Amino acid sequence: KILTNVLFGVNNRQEIPNLYLDLKFKNYRKLLKDRTRFLKNDLGYNFTEVTGKINFQGEEIKCKVRLKGDLSEHWRNEKRMSFRINLNGDKSILSFKRFSLHKPSARQHPFDQTFQDLQKELGNISSSHNYVNLVVNGSQWGIMNIEEHMSKELLEKQNRKESLIFKLGNEKKLLYQRKNIGNLYNDYRLSDEYLNVKVYQEKKYLEDSIYRKYYTYISNEILKNDGKVFDTNSFSKSLILSLIWNTTHSIRGSNSRYYFNPYDLKIYPITTDQGHFSSFTDKLSIPKPYEKVVNSTDFYNSYYKN
Repeated sequence: KILTNVLFGVNNRQEIPNLYLDLKFKNYRKLLKDRTRFLKNDLGYNFTEVTGKINFQGEEIKCKVRLKGDLSEHWRNEKRMSFRINLNGDKSILSFKRFSLHKPSARQHPFDQTFQDLQKELGNISSSHNYVNLVVNGSQWGIMNIEEHMSKELLEKQNRKESLIFKLGNEKKLLYQRKNIGNLYNDYRLSDEYLNVKVYQEKKYLEDSIYRKYYTYISNEILKNDGKVFDTNSFSKSLILSLIWNTTHSIRGSNSRYYFNPYDLKIYPITTDQGHFSSFTDKLSIPKPYEKVVNSTDFYNSYYKN
């Protein structure tokens, strides 16, 4: 059946909608200046955000746009660069209000999409994907992956109460390493995942005292060695699925996000950007904070149960 589909196509394939993104020349030039800066260091950082307009299925929506992605696969070519987009007001596209656009290979089609769908079937939180035909300032960029970004809407659609979504660590150490090749200080703790807690939409959430209390609680609990703040059941599912894939790419610090449940005061994983199936090796590295989860007293019960 697969061979027949490859040769002759699929009759009932869903039509991929067009998404038109229009940017003023001065704004587009700012994005290209960012790209030039990224290529110099082979790393994306300190992104410039500009305004633009999207036309989708006859509706025009104002938005904010920036490049995205740490690595050059996201902005190596001027066409089919990766974008992060926030829609103004209450508008959404394919039920996404905050989303990213990538060429499908930048999200390892279809491996990442399959992995994240399986995560949801297991009851875990993960990113959601779809596809659009992207047209930028009248130029056809072709089929692009559209991935929902961290937001309260992502949580609501996966039956979670609105709360803090955060990332552990940052990209500052990567920039330090790129700029200091051959002269590195190995014990440099810049970007340490236990010392850096980045809240998404922090200006919105940290204005509220209850979310500041959540933030303080999370930061203090993560520093403890017992790992009790992490929900071992959901973390064990993500780990097991990564072991089946034979790659821990999706649960590494650069690709993992976390959700704080205000009811049980536990942290849950949100996975993104899983890689291709990998060849078997003798050893897989266990990233932070999974090392604390694995060493916690109740991890093995969850692991064997799942």
